[in-house]
Amino acid sequence: MPPPSQMMSRPTQTLEGEILLHIGAAVGSVPMNTSPRLNDPGDGLNGNGRRVLTYADLRALLQGRDGRPPTREIILHLTGNMERYIWASDAYKFSQAEPIHLKLVERVRFVLINDTMMEHPIHLHGVWSELENGNGEFSPYKHTSSSSLLSG
Repeated sequence: MPPPSQMMSRPTQTLEGEILLHIGAAVGSVPMNTSPRLNDPGDGLNGNGRRVLTYADLRALLQGRDGRPPTREIILHLTGNMERYIWASDAYKFSQAEPIHLKLVERVRFVLINDTMMEHPIHLHGVWSELENGNGEFSPYKHTSSSSLLSG
């Protein structure tokens, strides 16, 4: 691991509950900025003369069932070292991470940020998610989402 003076980290301003990430065995890079990519059709598909469906285009047929606001927000960074093909959350491998405890019928907002250079499908076992894509009460329900839409 490089000395602390050579370690990259994200800006010191973070969202509440976020952690500072540093280059190490389970973190190969740290982007300085991230942004939602709900309108991005993917590499090589933008401006090629074809209309490509994006996550921003998805709309539920029926109004969502649960209108309660989330009781809390959990920010998770998808991290990893792509040279070593290590995937991690908040710089912790699965075997090192603490479990996230949820209560039955608790409504939680998960903010997933892909800090890697690779697209990766994301899902939480046993959980369906409402994708906040600007369609309000008609936000689509997803079991798995591509992490590329969350990265910058």
